[in-house]
Amino acid sequence: MSIPTILSGPILRRAEQSHIYIWIALSNEIPIHGQLYEMGTDENKELNTNSSYETIAVDDRLFVSLVKLTTETGTLPTDQLLGYNLYFEDEDTVLNLDSFNLLSSDSQRSITYDGLAYPTFSIPSEGNKSNILFGSCRKPHGKGKDSLANVDALLNETSMNLTERPSDLFFIGDQIYADDIADSVMTTIQSLVSTIFGNQLRESLAKIEPQLLDEPYASSLDQIGSRKDLIHDLCSFTSTAATNHLIRFREFAAMYLLNWNPDLWIDAIDSETDIEDFIEALPQVRRVLANIPTYMIFDDHDTTDDWNLTQKWKEQVAQSPLGTHVVSNGLAAYWLFQGWGNDPDCFNQEFIHKMRLYFSSFKIKGRKYRDWQKQLLEFNQWHFTTPTNPAALFLDTRTQRSTDQKTLKKGAKLLKQSAWKVVSEKVKESGWKEGKPFIIVSPAPLYGVPSIGSFLNESIYPLRQLGLPVHEKFDLESWSYNEAGFYEFLQFVKNLNTSHCFILSGDAHCSYSLHSTISSEQTEHQLYQFTSSPIHNKSFRGIVSTLFKLIASNERSFEKKTIVDDQLVNEHVDYLLTTEGDLLHTNNHISLLSMDHKRAVLRLLTADEKTPFKTYPPIYFNDQEARTKNR
Repeated sequence: MSIPTILSGPILRRAEQSHIYIWIALSNEIPIHGQLYEMGTDENKELNTNSSYETIAVDDRLFVSLVKLTTETGTLPTDQLLGYNLYFEDEDTVLNLDSFNLLSSDSQRSITYDGLAYPTFSIPSEGNKSNILFGSCRKPHGKGKDSLANVDALLNETSMNLTERPSDLFFIGDQIYADDIADSVMTTIQSLVSTIFGNQLRESLAKIEPQLLDEPYASSLDQIGSRKDLIHDLCSFTSTAATNHLIRFREFAAMYLLNWNPDLWIDAIDSETDIEDFIEALPQVRRVLANIPTYMIFDDHDTTDDWNLTQKWKEQVAQSPLGTHVVSNGLAAYWLFQGWGNDPDCFNQEFIHKMRLYFSSFKIKGRKYRDWQKQLLEFNQWHFTTPTNPAALFLDTRTQRSTDQKTLKKGAKLLKQSAWKVVSEKVKESGWKEGKPFIIVSPAPLYGVPSIGSFLNESIYPLRQLGLPVHEKFDLESWSYNEAGFYEFLQFVKNLNTSHCFILSGDAHCSYSLHSTISSEQTEHQLYQFTSSPIHNKSFRGIVSTLFKLIASNERSFEKKTIVDDQLVNEHVDYLLTTEGDLLHTNNHISLLSMDHKRAVLRLLTADEKTPFKTYPPIYFNDQEARTKNR
């Protein structure tokens, strides 16, 4: 396999009025600079562009860069279609994206939309309409079509219409599946690893876990489909789909590259496998990611299923050197491929220096390794805010949770007390003002589906009293499964003092929406939760899907009264129906939240149905009569 110069990208990341970031992975260390354009009907105007970049050398043939672009005035135009190009100075030759057939309209590799010379984006001004796409759970061998292909079609259709064009893309977890990997995908990962990474002896796992030198682990480590016992015995992980679980950092890196670049799959996969639809959609996926500001937060599968699910899980993995190493690799790969571009200012030079030092050798057991691992495992700044309209706060509900082994009938607190202080400070630093709409992005939903939740609480949780590991079979991870954590979330929202609070979540492998009115004493708060999953991992099909929908429809609303800190808190929750009458959607899809100063409208962009959109009734902000209808 020949190695392309561009291993992945370009991916448009954080975009605000002062600057934008573009992420790209190359197989050579090449100086990069960028150019911004103001896109016109007849011609494209070059903007006086200031360009800088930072590169992380991961291995001999993997160099990951963030390119920062702004104008000489320090301000980018808003409500205007903007474009960009990247230039690569390779010895005496200057190449750009067009040199790789990425800007050619007649090329299947093109990342431009019809009639446009460059990948494009816009930055909506405050109060103008924004269209935010969001969803979670995208697995290569997942069933059904990839919803991001439908996003590509929508962007192509609306590329010049900024009122309707999607303005931002939120990935809410499980962007990769580090545990659940098909044999054919693992074969491709191993092939890519052997091609890209020069020194295969680096990251010597036997120095972490000597049992890897003995059978059966020695032969199962690199044998396709044979890692499950190794993962359970030597890592203390609980994933049930772990036969090809990622272990080494270079395997995590290869998985990310394959998730975003169609060029790396050439002649690698038998067309009869389940991932044919996934591979077929990758050119569209690549084009989507080049043309919309994208923000990403992890959930469990980005590292391993059940990550930090219970106190027992945390303690067992902490006592496993190999398990701790794999978690560290998952976090390091998340930072390099996802987290870095969310808000680069969150990562100071000391953080980046420690990452560079470890990547320079992948030497196990030395000081570089200890500093690298300690930094990742103790880092508490994965939360971030976005410069979107309205602003959004992304929560890390994996590494900052609080688990209590004594409370057998409760799930974990998804954010511990110290984490709430961190996220409160991030909201303050973002410049968001009280009394305006606000978005909270939580991979785990605030509310589950009540009738399904009742079944799990009444029939599944009691089994824990018998010592059965039901948390490892059922991800009971919505905020509502821990009452104290749930009301801490509500207190945080109350302190924000938003006009309307929108909670975007994923994880559930289904879509549902609700409106919650929460009142205590003389205060009342309106919450809207929109849960969107999966993008490409349809889990409930046929009779199972039908059964889930029937169970969910049994209870469309509920009320709850709770004493919290000596105050009576009233909750009234209504589950919302689409205009087609659906409460629960289980097919692959991604959601689109459109919002201006008057109203918000939620639509589901479906991947496997004849009807491209399923729409919810609008939510009005100001008109009292319309707000009453929202309930």
